[in-house]
Amino acid sequence: MTKTFSSALLCGTLLTASVLALPASAASVIYTLNSGVRVGGSSNSDFDDISQDTLVALADNASVSVSSAVDDASGPGQGTSTAGFDIDQTTGSIKFGASGGVTAPSSPISSSASSTLSLFIAEDFLITGTGNITFRLGIEGLLSNATSTLSGGDGSSMNAFMRLVDTSNGFDVLGSDRFSQSVGANATSIIDDVLEFSVNITESKSYLFNLSLMASTRVGEKGLGSSGFSASDFFNTAFLSYTADSSLTVAPSDALFLSNTGPGPVPAVPLPAGAWLLLGALGGLRVLRRKPRA
Repeated sequence: MTKTFSSALLCGTLLTASVLALPASAASVIYTLNSGVRVGGSSNSDFDDISQDTLVALADNASVSVSSAVDDASGPGQGTSTAGFDIDQTTGSIKFGASGGVTAPSSPISSSASSTLSLFIAEDFLITGTGNITFRLGIEGLLSNATSTLSGGDGSSMNAFMRLVDTSNGFDVLGSDRFSQSVGANATSIIDDVLEFSVNITESKSYLFNLSLMASTRVGEKGLGSSGFSASDFFNTAFLSYTADSSLTVAPSDALFLSNTGPGPVPAVPLPAGAWLLLGALGGLRVLRRKPRA
């Protein structure tokens, strides 16, 4: 089967459409991973696409890991591309990211690497009583890009979106929060963010929780003889959790889901190998921090 290499960088597209409306009978995940490298022209291209477009129950497995990787050194240039994630549903730990790199060939030919990750988590909660429930996602990571020859699409991005939905009467979004950030060529941004929303529960029923994450990166292609590296690195771990008033009884459909979460400090961001050299080369650093909503 011939696969088509897409050089479009996903800089804000988020899974907020019909897929998010799917109910979950247990903690479930949908994912798409795409890694691609093109060096020395299309004849020396390599791709790895992994896609699961229906809900997969985490069931009795406490964690799930999926990765996609390409390492192509067959042409006059070289390229690598990776995308992956790891979820521990008991602790709420979520690691994810995408990266790509190209090494300039001796001859002035086009080379590029790109990768994308889309991750969607769904879970039903049976909530009885009245009171407030709060969902929280603490997330830290690094968006970075360094390239020797500027290409119009070089860069990396990350998107996060979560919400609680009442599906008993249509599709009523009771609460949500989102975050989106991207960087272009030769730019870096450290992400330190908290997504958080609270919902006042007045009826005892089942509610649907959705979490969507996306990471995307690209380097090279338009710049002949270019070399560089680009990453959307959130493998430092995001933590998903919820708290509820004592007047509420909250029961996820999968008893393992967030069964071992607890308060604790968010770990410092360990920059990927070579990141300090990258930052020095770029000569600047942008830190983005958003405080939780009151």
